[in-house]
Amino acid sequence: MMSKGALFGVLLFLFGTLHAARAEQVTMKSGIFTIPPWGLKSDDGTLGGITVDMLDAIGRHAGILFAHSYLPFKRMIRSMETGDVEISAFYRDPEMDANLVTPTVFIHDDNVIVIGLKGTDIRAYEDLTGKSIALPRGAHYLPKFDADTSIAKVYTHGHDQSVNLLLRKRVAAVAGSGRAIAVNLKDQGVAPSEMGEAYFLARHEVWVHVSGKHIDERLKARIISSVNQLKLEGVFEAILGKYYKPD
Repeated sequence: MMSKGALFGVLLFLFGTLHAARAEQVTMKSGIFTIPPWGLKSDDGTLGGITVDMLDAIGRHAGILFAHSYLPFKRMIRSMETGDVEISAFYRDPEMDANLVTPTVFIHDDNVIVIGLKGTDIRAYEDLTGKSIALPRGAHYLPKFDADTSIAKVYTHGHDQSVNLLLRKRVAAVAGSGRAIAVNLKDQGVAPSEMGEAYFLARHEVWVHVSGKHIDERLKARIISSVNQLKLEGVFEAILGKYYKPD
């Protein structure tokens, strides 16, 4: 039978372990940009979507509680530069690497496409010339495309608005994440047979980004370790599959 002294020692050890675990729990302010299915907001204000699910999975593994804010992409980037938002996940953009927004660890890649309705097949880059193309404001997909003034770009608040413009025939095509475009078309009840041939524009990497302010290297290391382990376990692929199921 364990003596009272030994029992007290065990209880003291357990209390100390619990206290240390609680001390390691930190809260970070996360930014969720308003582009379905990456960021979704229900009628009651609940936040969801791919980015929310991925960050929450990282948080559970790393012992970090994320306080999510739902923001337009450009405002979220400004908030990360000031430290008002500390973490998010989005396309890595070399133009931002020198700013106070630091790409920290790769999660997955995503194809950027340009697609129109049936009858508008885009088979080569030259087919984009003179076309009106809707894309999310602030997006950078390919330097050649971004700077091309022969394309009539129509900037929107997200892929959902871009798709709405396409279905109303206000633009000839939409550009953006293949996953996001497919999800928004499906939500609008549009079958793949109603769409033209998609043109592959670029492949982008989705990275966890952290603000350059107030984030120490030990916390970054915890995030990197958790992301790499969750990738090995297939957690992120399962989250993507929850929102995007190719027909």
